[in-house]
Amino acid sequence: MRSIRGLILLLLLSAAPVLNADVTVRYKTDFKMGSALPPGIAQQISGNQKAPFPPMFIIQIKGDKGYSNVGLVTSVLDFTTQQITLIDAARKVFATVYMKDFPGEIGAALPQMPPMPPAAQKILESVKSNFSVRKTGRTDMILGVQVEESELTLTVELPVPADLPLPPGMFKPGEIVTVMKMVMQVWTAASPEVLRVPALREWAAHISPTRLMNPAAMMQQILGNLPGFGASSAPMLDYFSKNNSPMLKTHSEIYMPIMARLAQLLRAQGQQPPAGFDADAPFAETNTEAVEISDASLDDSIFAVPADYHPTNLPDLFKTLMPVANTPMPPATSVPGTP
Repeated sequence: MRSIRGLILLLLLSAAPVLNADVTVRYKTDFKMGSALPPGIAQQISGNQKAPFPPMFIIQIKGDKGYSNVGLVTSVLDFTTQQITLIDAARKVFATVYMKDFPGEIGAALPQMPPMPPAAQKILESVKSNFSVRKTGRTDMILGVQVEESELTLTVELPVPADLPLPPGMFKPGEIVTVMKMVMQVWTAASPEVLRVPALREWAAHISPTRLMNPAAMMQQILGNLPGFGASSAPMLDYFSKNNSPMLKTHSEIYMPIMARLAQLLRAQGQQPPAGFDADAPFAETNTEAVEISDASLDDSIFAVPADYHPTNLPDLFKTLMPVANTPMPPATSVPGTP
């Protein structure tokens, strides 16, 4: 899924008229488990799993080509032919598909969910979501660019089934329980700054309603394998697909309010949650921030597949990536096309 994040950013590029500036936008990212978990458990998870996002990723644009490097896989987008090429540098293979076919190819390449019991299927299908966006009025400066903050909130709710066997006093049948809440702050370049900075102006020209494909369609294809969650995430994905302001910084926190209810139940029964457990704290936090915005000239080789790489199909490329999804990612300088 860490590669998917970079692909979404790349797919926001459109077939808008080409301007004059080449574009390089480099981001740093970090992920950490929140204080909602006891310190010992959080350390164990952090020690046994790799970060879900690469610590650094890059987006580049030159004329009718786009490039993204997100660690395990790089991507080249051709706005003229409306094709995307995914490159696996570790195995020296690549796969090219038309953008219109990309969502289906990705969906076919991902592992299929095992059959779900009918009762569980029914519960998941009752999942509901609420999504809201508000302008906070706060501003900041990132790399000399004024940015404006918006706050996005997504809550996922589940009605308690009447026939679900639960301990006395836990939940009432039909009660609406908030299972998950995500709060994200997004800082986008102010409109005058987009006009002032050539790299931002070029980038914004490629983020428009005429983009080659709607990234929300791809994520809906992926999330469609999870009953209930595809529809729940649709409003937020639709927001990102329509937002044409360059994003330079994000901060997101994921909360599990249902855990606070469970902690209250434990205390009512005379039991104590694990030491250090804070049910009101975030379970996970993610930060992304631009550390470079440049309109320096880019070499054409960045957007070309090396001559000694071999073609394959997209499902096979992803299947070979899955077994190494938790191995250390190669440094950016070892991936073809990265300056």
